[in-house]
Amino acid sequence: MLALSQAETPMYLKRVFQDYFSGRSAETSAGDQKVEIQVSSGVPQGSVVGPLLWNLAYDRILQLQLPRGSRLIGFADDTLVVSSGKSIPELETTANETLSLVSDEIRNMGLSLAVHKTEAVVFSNKYKYETPRLILDGQTIQPKDKMKYLGMIVERGLLFKDHIVEAASKAEKMSSALGRLMPNIGGPKESRRKLLLSVTTSILLYGAPSWAETMSLVPRNKSLVNGVQRKALLRSICGYRTVSETATSILAGTPPADLLAEERSASFSERRSGVRSEFSPRASTMAKWKARIAESTSGEWSKRLIPDVERWCLGKQGDLDFHLTQILSGHGCFGVYLHRIGKEQSDACHHCNSCRDSAEHTLVECPAWVEERLQLERATGGTVSVDNLVPAMLSTHANWQAVKDFARAVMSKKESDERDRERPGGPRPRRA
Repeated sequence: MLALSQAETPMYLKRVFQDYFSGRSAETSAGDQKVEIQVSSGVPQGSVVGPLLWNLAYDRILQLQLPRGSRLIGFADDTLVVSSGKSIPELETTANETLSLVSDEIRNMGLSLAVHKTEAVVFSNKYKYETPRLILDGQTIQPKDKMKYLGMIVERGLLFKDHIVEAASKAEKMSSALGRLMPNIGGPKESRRKLLLSVTTSILLYGAPSWAETMSLVPRNKSLVNGVQRKALLRSICGYRTVSETATSILAGTPPADLLAEERSASFSERRSGVRSEFSPRASTMAKWKARIAESTSGEWSKRLIPDVERWCLGKQGDLDFHLTQILSGHGCFGVYLHRIGKEQSDACHHCNSCRDSAEHTLVECPAWVEERLQLERATGGTVSVDNLVPAMLSTHANWQAVKDFARAVMSKKESDERDRERPGGPRPRRA
């Protein structure tokens, strides 16, 4: 009630809480009998008002006058003491004074500290330093190299290497589990796949504003988050595992994870400072992504088809599926690809006399697919080419669906013929 008064709570609300605190009892079982006991403290588990009452009562801790160089951070019943000093003796003195003040005030509230659960980490850019002696309730707290706070592993060097490793591992396990629900053929649509895989992204980018800047300092952090993201995005676009990181992110319409982390960090900084930058965090992300795509030497076919990734992201008129992704990525039932992975002896096309069966050959050249190509051109109202395929897809939903139907018809036939060739005693390659 004292905390309510100090918070200048209206009298009618104070009376409500006074009644709430008075004459309370709880019924429990003792063997075969039910026993009613009087309750003088605490609130029921899951109480709506419980967190509010805790914040009111605990606020006195956060309002303590601390020694210079110290501050408190509170989250639920976790209290973080942050102390700084120009030397180890100064740090030791400041930290111990703060710990003593906080401990005494918590004890005055009728609460107790779990000293055995208390952890400490010294953040320093020096490789070697004298370990400060930290005392809490008469017990020595030995500093560690890292600690876990609010789900994040914080290390001495603040490079978050261990946190990224753990987050990537958790995200990869989640992605694999969800992947079993999403086969490339017959699984959910791309939009639903992305919804499921957003769980993976949430795990991967948890706490990103804290560790985003390490992407440029620790190359392994960047490769880990982008590698896990790539595997998840391959599930969303129904792509082969050999599709490059560049092509995967383009087709999925999703910037690389390290850029998303930097974007979240920038957004957090803007909200915290109240100062808006000239370019929005999303615009900055798109600019960096475009530059990275231009510099990349992988995913060349997808880059030819989709030269403007921003337009692709904003203008998609439908979903990708297993067959359409093969056409757009160049990884699928094509002689060039099958030869590269060791399933064919050459790049040759089994449906015509061409010595090179690529996605481009299948899309615009191979005479075996003249009828399917004519149907596509009638539907889209133009000649099919590498330059106009994606613009046509982005113009209307009907055009997108027409390209999707073309991909399904052609790639299904190519896959069927490939399976026939793989069977013992199967038919000889057909030439158009």
